[in-house]
Amino acid sequence: MRYTFGCQKQFKKQADLARHVQFKHSQAVRQALAATSVAEQDTTTETTETLEEGYEDIENEIPSPDLQAIEDNNMDNEFDEFPDEIPELHSQYGVPVDNSVSNHELSVATYIRQQFTGADLDFMQHVILDNPMDQTAITRILSFNRSRLQPEHVPTFKTGKDLHQRLDSSNHLSVVINRFNYTLPMFNIPKIFKDYKKANVLLSKILSNLATKLQDSSLQSNFAYCFTKQFNSAGERLYDEAYSGDYCEELQNQLPNGATPLLVIFSSDAALATKIGKQSFHPLILDFGNIKKSLRKKLNSRSSILVTYLPIVSPMKKSDVNSPFLTAYRRAVTHSALELIMFDIKDWIKDGADLISPDGRLRKFFPCLFNFNGDYPEQTLFSTVSPLCKSFPMPCCLVPADCLSECGKSCLFWGVKTTETMTRSFQRCMAKRSFSEVVQSFAVNGQVPFVRNAFYDLGPRFCIHSAVTPDPMHAIYIGIFGYHLWGVTKEIIREVNGDAGVDTVDSRFALVPNYPGFNHYSKGVSSLSQLTKKDFKSIMMQLLPCVVDLVLREVTICLRTFLDIAMLVSNTSHTCASLDSLEGKLVEFDGQLDVFRREKDMNFPKMHTLSCFQRAITRFGGSDSFGTEHMEATQQFNVVKAYARTNHKNSEEQMIRHVTRMDKVFAIRRLLAGDFGANPDEASGRQKEKVVSLVSAVSGFYMWNLDSHLPAYRGFEQKLKRYFTSRILSDGLLLQYQTLKLVDYDEDNREVVDFIRITAKSQNSFCIYRSLLVKPPPMELGLAGTTLFVGKPLRFFAVPVKGNGNMLFALVQRYKELPTASQNETGCFILKPVTTAGGFIIIPAAAIEARGHMVPYFQDGQEGGSGQVYLNPYAEKYIWASIGSSQDAPHLSDSEEE
Repeated sequence: MRYTFGCQKQFKKQADLARHVQFKHSQAVRQALAATSVAEQDTTTETTETLEEGYEDIENEIPSPDLQAIEDNNMDNEFDEFPDEIPELHSQYGVPVDNSVSNHELSVATYIRQQFTGADLDFMQHVILDNPMDQTAITRILSFNRSRLQPEHVPTFKTGKDLHQRLDSSNHLSVVINRFNYTLPMFNIPKIFKDYKKANVLLSKILSNLATKLQDSSLQSNFAYCFTKQFNSAGERLYDEAYSGDYCEELQNQLPNGATPLLVIFSSDAALATKIGKQSFHPLILDFGNIKKSLRKKLNSRSSILVTYLPIVSPMKKSDVNSPFLTAYRRAVTHSALELIMFDIKDWIKDGADLISPDGRLRKFFPCLFNFNGDYPEQTLFSTVSPLCKSFPMPCCLVPADCLSECGKSCLFWGVKTTETMTRSFQRCMAKRSFSEVVQSFAVNGQVPFVRNAFYDLGPRFCIHSAVTPDPMHAIYIGIFGYHLWGVTKEIIREVNGDAGVDTVDSRFALVPNYPGFNHYSKGVSSLSQLTKKDFKSIMMQLLPCVVDLVLREVTICLRTFLDIAMLVSNTSHTCASLDSLEGKLVEFDGQLDVFRREKDMNFPKMHTLSCFQRAITRFGGSDSFGTEHMEATQQFNVVKAYARTNHKNSEEQMIRHVTRMDKVFAIRRLLAGDFGANPDEASGRQKEKVVSLVSAVSGFYMWNLDSHLPAYRGFEQKLKRYFTSRILSDGLLLQYQTLKLVDYDEDNREVVDFIRITAKSQNSFCIYRSLLVKPPPMELGLAGTTLFVGKPLRFFAVPVKGNGNMLFALVQRYKELPTASQNETGCFILKPVTTAGGFIIIPAAAIEARGHMVPYFQDGQEGGSGQVYLNPYAEKYIWASIGSSQDAPHLSDSEEE
């Protein structure tokens, strides 16, 4: 078989044809080569030469095919198809082209029922989703069932291969991925790099993926078609959903009248497929910012699309890790793959496309790059392509490399990067110099030469620099705290207290009670290695009560400010007031960071990322709308489980087939079950109310059998009867329970379950309750002047009431806040138990708001033996928002700052 391109030349190998197209034909036609084998293709294409043909070029290692054009500095016409002027602004967006509702949902459901029987659908769910099996195992089960089941219950599939073929051919469902290999030609590679193989790029038809996903009717009530402002009950603007951010409005204003912006979110990060780490893959995930984040962030919703696995270029020797050539080669491979992927939607980005939307109406969609989620190395790989990358290393702004530690100054202070500014920067660098001279100077200085970014050809609505988002997981918990502040804190403890101080910290962490969401460290924390985000977060949230007396006061204040910043960033929605508070905390932290700067250089990129969160929230919504945490959770089935289903040969193609089949079965289940992705409360906007119940019944007891000599039970019956007026207790028998179950709902009506238990080891959970339902109401104010109080439950019980079922109560021991003069700089409340008879009260179970995280008060001279405790407000967002954020952090005096 011979390959041709319509230019009278024929090639035996596709790789030779690819090399010919790259150097002799236009970029667009070279990219179109990837879509098919192009055998016997009769079309011809006008030849054009562009600057973008070159990969990173280091002293003739990867020679640029368009060297003369670069030397002439002919870059004036690069963006002719995307003019600088903004189109005329219009007031209506997301308007349907055709208001008639299509029967797409019915047609797809009809297609499914025509292709598969009920037995087929049940069988596919069993062997594809519940218990993934290979073709041989499926064939055996089909043979086993054929002779033992009734005919109406037997699937129509003959073999496992038949099942996979019929499922793969059903292009009406879920994701459709077309694959082929493209070899990146390399010439004149230095001898030391001769062992590097050519990169095989696995590609997909992204247009069909997007079009098919938009027709999913299960997104009907969870899909926004234009920029939408959100407001709270007080009329303040909220920054919550992605489509409520300012960047959505900015992109929308660049569209013609009636157009619908499609907010494309790309996420990328390499992941290990095995525990021993010998095989890794680099998935590229696509999602839509138009979808509500409550649905988009659910793993079982399968809202994300696996586009492809990007090629991974790994060093064959440890000495090659920091090689300039290897860096250049890796970027050349990545951006070449991205160019081929994006070619499928290039015309769609420019002209839009009429597609059926989730509500069944026809709309004109314009894709816009809204977010790119990745850690810092991933962001630089995709977006830092400027020749000044060493001088300005951040992918989003022009902060100098020596000012990264100034986290109190945002990106707007330094100036932001855009596609246009980066192109002009390259033009200035190229002025009156040849490309070879520039390349040589970059190589000598250890810098990476200019590489044409794959997103640059897609116009201003696909500006990668504007779409880069800060990552809370890698920036705050793993980056700043895990790799820097935590290590410096341990060194400061050693300097002040010696090794005994570190041992004290380990023993204190071992005494901290278990708490949901946090890890427990029975053997201490100082010698742990290979920690995860959850480990660093657990240490960070419990650190201050354990070290406040072992470090300098200024260290405690700095760490507390950093905790406040982390809590503010983690809020799912923000107002202008909360963003102003975040800005003030960042300025404070920048000034307090000097105590750590004296021990270690704090000038690193992730420190500047901290200052990017305020602007990112106003542009992209709450911090849970972006970041890599959800993307890394999808790697469990996109990489780990998918690789486990392969024979480890040509793994990428088998993995994509496996993920595609699972997505199709998920789509079938949604369409046939009528699951539209929202319950009635979500559709109507009603907020669900908290539900309190008692579980784990222990026994029954009579009030007169309680030992009235104990302070806890003195006046028990009188305290209980305060809650009953005309109602009469049945017979005095009370039902005792061990656990109280709290079911609350967040702003998206997602269920949040917590348990408060009474154990035999005197380690009962603490509860936070409101005084509004308590009788008699307390005379003093609660925590931080609020109506919130802290109690330690001693009994949960239900009171049978004639004609009214059971009423739920709790007997708690009150804990009282120490005076302000006795508090310290940790931001935690120091409480002491009230041991008198008035310290034991009965409260309705409905008054309990949340569980409280208590840490022993180690500074009492008894290492927590006095009974005093810390209430840690940083453990729960609700508690911190109610009382923790209202506390002003102490400031350093002039002498302490010096």
